[in-house]
Amino acid sequence: MARLSICMITYNNERVVERALEAARFADEICILDSFSTDTTVEIAKRYADRFAQQPFAGFQQQYNDCVAMASGDWVMFLDADEVVDDELRGAIEAVVARDGDPGVGAYRVNRRVRYMGRWIHHGPWAKDSELRVARREEAHFTPGLHSTLGGGSGGEQTLPGLILHYSFPEGDSLTHQQEKANLYSTIAAKEAFEAGRRPSLRRMVGNSLFRFIRGYFFQLGLLDGVPGFMIACSTAWYVCLREAKLWEMWRRG
Repeated sequence: MARLSICMITYNNERVVERALEAARFADEICILDSFSTDTTVEIAKRYADRFAQQPFAGFQQQYNDCVAMASGDWVMFLDADEVVDDELRGAIEAVVARDGDPGVGAYRVNRRVRYMGRWIHHGPWAKDSELRVARREEAHFTPGLHSTLGGGSGGEQTLPGLILHYSFPEGDSLTHQQEKANLYSTIAAKEAFEAGRRPSLRRMVGNSLFRFIRGYFFQLGLLDGVPGFMIACSTAWYVCLREAKLWEMWRRG
């Protein structure tokens, strides 16, 4: 019978990791690759992990691929430390593994729903969030880039019912955490753009920022999520400003 390995990378995730791992216990194996956490993440992770290792953070793509390499299951699912598999998705994944996949399907896509400022987000730029997360182990690999994603070989893809519930932001402190993430990811994105030789652009900074806000708040109906929807539209626009401004600084420093 086919087996499932759930793979997870961690670093200082004590706030959320136990909830994620508790919901992942349906897997035949849990593999965790930690980047030398300094909080209680390691202690929590070792209570659940069948395979546990640590290494310095080597970039998202390398870290994900090294974690997949730890797995022994026929199928792998990648799960972030702040994500929870709901019951419907769990049942769908178990069914896929039990029948050892479907003809012509190399990987399975799952939908995510994020919790922000105390509510689940149903509209705006974060609403239609889906990623490839389940694939045969021997074909699973992660792509380069800031948001490294799972690839599943040459087969097609299929979307599974159910949700990954994304507890990305702490209750009562979503705004602070969101700004920290925007600062981190904009730095990484600016560095990648600089290394690729892309020049900064004031027109892109202003135009793309305005476009991101208008699209997210009005066209994608972020306004229906109230204050959280407004803040998401603002933060996505601000991310573009930060990325372009940091790229400008990098070129100025040379």
